[in-house]
This record gives sequence, structure tokens and C-alpha cells, in this order.
Amino acid sequence: MCLVYAKKSLMLSKKIVKKLIKRNHATYKNAEKKAVELRKKKDYKNSSIWFSISARLRKHHTIMYFDGIFDEGHKKFYNFMLRAAEKDKIKANNIEKNKQKKN
Repeated sequence: MCLVYAKKSLMLSKKIVKKLIKRNHATYKNAEKKAVELRKKKDYKNSSIWFSISARLRKHHTIMYFDGIFDEGHKKFYNFMLRAAEKDKIKANNIEKNKQKKN
């Protein structure tokens, strides 16, 4: 009887973990989408922030659910997010400098 309950508990916990993985995945994907939208609007300061958040969420997701091991594609996309955040931060700073020069 105990074995039956243990098996049911294990199946339930696996379902819960799968739901959490999907929810967490959706969270960092939404952050990536927000960053891309802001970049298209040329809001580089905020897109930089959202790219950085997205990269951190992606890394956290990997640590939580995959023992911190990135596969090749996810590692490339993580590095892309970090580079995009840095580039947009530089663009935002350059725009701010140009505004100050005009004044």
C-alpha cells in the first residue's frame, strides 16, 4: 500500500516540476520578447535592462532544472543576451552623451 502512495506522489511531483519548468521558461522568454520590442522602439536603456534580466533568468532556469549545464544552443543564446545587453547599454550612453552635447 505504501508503495502505491509513493508512486503516486512521485508522479505528482514530476507533473509539478514540469509545470514549474514551463512557467519558468515562459518567464524568461517573455523577458526576451520585451527586450526585443524595446530595442525595435529604440529604447536602448530599457532594452539593455531586459536583455540582462532575460540572461539572468535563463541562467537561473538552467541551474534550477538542469544542474547548471547549458546545451550548445542555449549557451549561445545566453551569450547573445549578454552581448545585446552590453551593446544596448553602450548605445543608450552614446545617445545620452549626444543629447548633452546639443544642450
